[in-house]
Amino acid sequence: MLLICACLVLPMPIDQAQAQTTACPVLGDISGTWRGRGEARRKPVDDFEAIRCRLAIAWKPASSQLVINLQCKSADTDFVIRGSISVLPPGKRLSGVLVSTPGRRRANATGTCTGREMTLVLQFPKDQRDELGDRHMHIALSPARKILSGRIWSAKKSGGGDLLTVKFQR
Repeated sequence: MLLICACLVLPMPIDQAQAQTTACPVLGDISGTWRGRGEARRKPVDDFEAIRCRLAIAWKPASSQLVINLQCKSADTDFVIRGSISVLPPGKRLSGVLVSTPGRRRANATGTCTGREMTLVLQFPKDQRDELGDRHMHIALSPARKILSGRIWSAKKSGGGDLLTVKFQR
């Protein structure tokens, strides 16, 4: 299945793009291809299963966009999350769209970036919501910049919990 995410990219003066990278240095540091292993489950009541993932990240400073392509496989499931996140002035607020397959579920992503970490809230339109509600995503780069940790969870008060945890290496 081919999924295309169309994004409008407006040029930004280099000084502003550089200031945003300085305010959120993880953006340039995480660009590249990462491979990882971890565990995933569809719902917090399910058992975790081993998962392998490939993550391609491209930081485009001229447009202040982070393009994400996450592909994961386990014994029972395959899924893909693609999209782009824009860094909003002055450089610590994030906003964008992520699309997951199967199901072509589209989530509006908003969040923050500090130091070596990014945290996003993924909000689905009413017609695409499930019993787990919105998802949360956290990405952290190790101090040595060799390990990237990713986590997705549901913060729903009843029935929430971790859905995906992965440690990536280049």
